[in-house]
Amino acid sequence: MTKGSLWKIAALALGVFAAGCGGGDDDDTGSDSGTTDQAAAEWAAIPTTTDVNGGNIYVNTRDMPMPADYGCLGMADTTPGSVLTTLTVNGTLFDFQNSTTPVVAATVDVWNDIAKLGMTPDATATTDGQGKFTITVPGVSGKKRLHWRSRKTGETFDTYELADPFDFSAAAPMTQTLNRNSVSIFTGGALPALAGITRKPGTGVIAGSLRDCGRKEVGNAIATVLGSDDKPIPGIKVVYMSDQNLPRRRDPSVRHSLATNAKNGIFIVVDVPPSTGTVKMVAEGNINGVRTRLAEFSAPVFADSVVVVDADPKR
Repeated sequence: MTKGSLWKIAALALGVFAAGCGGGDDDDTGSDSGTTDQAAAEWAAIPTTTDVNGGNIYVNTRDMPMPADYGCLGMADTTPGSVLTTLTVNGTLFDFQNSTTPVVAATVDVWNDIAKLGMTPDATATTDGQGKFTITVPGVSGKKRLHWRSRKTGETFDTYELADPFDFSAAAPMTQTLNRNSVSIFTGGALPALAGITRKPGTGVIAGSLRDCGRKEVGNAIATVLGSDDKPIPGIKVVYMSDQNLPRRRDPSVRHSLATNAKNGIFIVVDVPPSTGTVKMVAEGNINGVRTRLAEFSAPVFADSVVVVDADPKR
């Protein structure tokens, strides 16, 4: 999927946000409501946090909401995985903000199993003077997705792209092109504090785009990161994107500022404490008035890093 908006919001979250700055939509006013108690209250009160489509999730736009397709929810994905044993990937590592600017002399790592994240990568490459890399990934037989990290000491945040799909069809070529993106430290610190929040150094960010079974962006849903008690981790902040792909300032009086919108389905969770295990990113929304878990993804979180995931339907 195209992750341009995800990269922008993730980098904003990694920057040092200053409280009291402006918001995204011209009707999104008010102060940050991302405190622990408010986040937990909003998570518990999802039926009252949205203002279109009767509080149910939807696709298309707020002005013309259409039913979201979650017919595949809870159904096992029986699609066969890759028949390849190894996959060669050619790509270019780009700076997310300047999407045509390559990142040179950077390290690109890849794992074929998310359980290995944090261990020695399955393959590693260094980008050349044009930001290009070639990497051969072993052990892709039966796999459908790869897990990437890009990094350049002193210049970029460690940037993880998890559960990133590749062509695993029966006719898939043994060499594929998969470009990567990286968030620079300069960009993360320099972008304006549009969400009006302050990120704690040493914490991580999880960003995702919620999609239904037809891969359409979903509105009227909320997201968070849960601890072992299945409740929001204390201290986290959740921010959603406006129709203009800018982070909203959270305002309980503007109810759609507290949920995803169907133009991008994007959410970010800020101040996620680093974990030696995994945390659970979840998204929920109402389907025909019934609160439903739409997406669930477990991943480790690393200090001062950004993790980008596809929030696909829970299978």
